[in-house]
Amino acid sequence: LIGLAMKPFYIIPTLGFGALAVTLTYSLWVWDRVPFAGINLYTALCGVRSTLFILLIGMLMSLVAFAWFILWSMAFIGVVDNLGHRIQDYYAALLYISMLISLCWTHLVIKNIVQVTVAAAVGAWWFEGDCNGVVVSKALSRSFTKLLGSICLGSLVLIPIQLLRCITCFDFLESYNSWAYTYVGIYGYSFVEAGDRAHRLFQAREWQQVVNDNLIHFVFLMVSIGISGF
Repeated sequence: LIGLAMKPFYIIPTLGFGALAVTLTYSLWVWDRVPFAGINLYTALCGVRSTLFILLIGMLMSLVAFAWFILWSMAFIGVVDNLGHRIQDYYAALLYISMLISLCWTHLVIKNIVQVTVAAAVGAWWFEGDCNGVVVSKALSRSFTKLLGSICLGSLVLIPIQLLRCITCFDFLESYNSWAYTYVGIYGYSFVEAGDRAHRLFQAREWQQVVNDNLIHFVFLMVSIGISGF
């Protein structure tokens, strides 16, 4: 209230009250979905906690992603310094866009390698009741070899297709979804076949509303923001 009364600084508390109002409104809107999301999150955490190696894989790939960003930054600075003034603006723009695509694509590949590896490890824990270092290492090896093509394809096309789905209503685009990575990790399907099987499963079980429930994603986003703040 004091901040609102201080004219030069009224924008800060106004934004704060606005954010609080949005948070409370969203909380009331999703309150009935909290128990279901909590059960899903608890089940997932039980699988992840079944072995320490899953966490180690996540931390290791985070270091790989950071190293890739440093390497890309050095390459980009070198390109700008040595080629930026030697080629025409049109070709320079194409070069910069290509490098930006390579940055994002490789980052997504690294992230999805972790997702496929974790899916395979948690799948082994769920179906076989056992998830040890050998299982996780085999899952990681498959992600870097046999399943790498599917991971790269999904990392390249999934985001553009999801944007296309927002402006079109083509049914076949539903087969390209992020749940495909789970099928890729557990069963070893190709990305397209995995996405189609996941989509048909959700349709058969009438789980479309469950699939569209993004409450857990918001929880992880808030946790990530909080951790980065500290």
